[in-house]
Amino acid sequence: MRDRRMRLGDEERDTAAHHAARLLAGLRWLGSAERVALYVPSMGEIDVLEALSSQRLANKQIYLPVLTPGPHPGLRFSPLPDNDRWTLNRYRIPEPDVAARHWCPASRIDLVFTPLVAFDSDGTRLGMGGGFYDRALANLARRRSWRRPRVVGIAFDFQRAEGLPRDPWDVSLDAVVTDRQVYFSNGAGP
Repeated sequence: MRDRRMRLGDEERDTAAHHAARLLAGLRWLGSAERVALYVPSMGEIDVLEALSSQRLANKQIYLPVLTPGPHPGLRFSPLPDNDRWTLNRYRIPEPDVAARHWCPASRIDLVFTPLVAFDSDGTRLGMGGGFYDRALANLARRRSWRRPRVVGIAFDFQRAEGLPRDPWDVSLDAVVTDRQVYFSNGAGP
């Protein structure tokens, strides 16, 4: 899936991003969310940050993932920098250069958009293997009523697979938005 994604040309990737952004804009979860976490694309991932218009994100607090320092890095969310200062993380992915005191845990985000390598109809997400999103969102497995954040994967439609392996610590997606349609899971419904 990663190789296929990387082989896409810029025009195909841009077209897919605009289609996915149009579908994302129709999600009721986006309309009601105050804090929204997006991501900086790498390795051919769909770039919805660029494709979502500023009008669609107006009056929303936008956050991007940052890896916490240390031998066992975690994932927190940083507000978009207002100073245009960025740094590269250990995987050479740009992150906002914002002081850690401004970072936000996933539990305070309303809607998290996450990249993925593959997904299935049960909401299983296959990521890059670091487990960062699963650890950051682990509180969702322990909640019984209050449900924040909603977690929505972003992918090309060809990244859909059947019956992906699932570990006990894997966090399910509420939906996946592709360049062709929205797939809801976990009884999330539109």
